[in-house]
Amino acid sequence: MADSSKKYTHLGEDGPKPTLSMVCPAEDKKGNIWIGTQNGLNKLDPQTEKITHYFEGTGKGTIPFKWCDYLYMDRSNNLWLTTEKGIALYHPESDSFENFPVTVTGQDDRINKFISRVLEDSKGRLWLTTSYGIKLFDRENP
Repeated sequence: MADSSKKYTHLGEDGPKPTLSMVCPAEDKKGNIWIGTQNGLNKLDPQTEKITHYFEGTGKGTIPFKWCDYLYMDRSNNLWLTTEKGIALYHPESDSFENFPVTVTGQDDRINKFISRVLEDSKGRLWLTTSYGIKLFDRENP
């Protein structure tokens, strides 16, 4: 039996090299595969294999911080990205991310500050596990 899998170790000409960790995949409602890395975010269209890169910056086609910690698709099919600068919501109509700063602090400077997971509760609030505990993010009252 032939192996029908395909391995993506390099995401396009300008994409992350194989030595960078591809840390968090997610699929959106259009079937695009989003891949977070240590050096940005990538959107792969599996039909065309076109890859769009989102590097750190502000405005269209950028993300708030280069290191993607976690990607989360909520019940309304909204894509959320966590970084060291907070949690960001993707707006497909403008191809941009709206950042909501979330402070991840603690007494020990040796501990990296990041959001590692997201859980949506029955009220639509997001619970963020961090390197210093758990935080509640209420998108109705950020």
